[in-house]
Amino acid sequence: MITHSTFKTILIGMLLAVANNRADTTLVAKNSTWKYLDNGSNQGTGWTAPDFIDTAWASGPGELGYGDSSEGRPEAWVVSYGSDANNKYITTYFRRTFSVVNPADFTSLRLGVVRDDGVAVYLNGAEIFRNNLPAGAAYNTVATIAISGTAEATYQSATGIPTSALVAGNNVLAVEIHQSGVTSSDISFDLELIGVSPGSAAVTRGPYLTLSTPSSMIVRWRTDLAIDSRVHFGTTLAGQTFSVSDATATTEHSVRLTGLSTTATF
Repeated sequence: MITHSTFKTILIGMLLAVANNRADTTLVAKNSTWKYLDNGSNQGTGWTAPDFIDTAWASGPGELGYGDSSEGRPEAWVVSYGSDANNKYITTYFRRTFSVVNPADFTSLRLGVVRDDGVAVYLNGAEIFRNNLPAGAAYNTVATIAISGTAEATYQSATGIPTSALVAGNNVLAVEIHQSGVTSSDISFDLELIGVSPGSAAVTRGPYLTLSTPSSMIVRWRTDLAIDSRVHFGTTLAGQTFSVSDATATTEHSVRLTGLSTTATF
């Protein structure tokens, strides 16, 4: 019969094949340097455009914000809330330019953002993410609720963001952070943007083995993105010289291994 060692070898080989398929690209890293405007002004909507002139804006590395030192989590760069602690600026603006060689290299984008309290994110002027902030919010619109505790430092994630707003060459992310009120004690901001390439898939279920016979075995697993299926296996972990593949893109993978033997351990 096919031994437990067989199972182990097959599973490890399959996992290596999937893991080697990952090819995400960091377009904007955590703790990057951002241009920012912290004077309480009304910037309207033009500030999100890629050709907006932000040369007069200050700059600093993430995490940016104020008020978190008392919680043991000081910001990397402190921005201003104005001269009156009881009448703080509601909105602080951020911009960052990054470069993409070929937008077609990515099937989607993945975003992670620290926001205390509300946030809206724009890519080349097109909104791609909004959290804890009403649609159409003005510069003096407060966040929906106050964020507190560990949620202040948690990266809120969004996946499957379309790449339609990406262009070859320079791209601009524009972000607005809104306070929950004029007396709120702190704001926080940092962001990470990832380009997801074709085949950048993660295993979300399995792998597991089904329908075994003395000479065959079916390996099944699930991925978060539709990709091709490949299983490598062999008589030793270092010598996985056999492989089976299916070029059909799917998230539900099923590969039959044949030519196995009851007298050999694969």
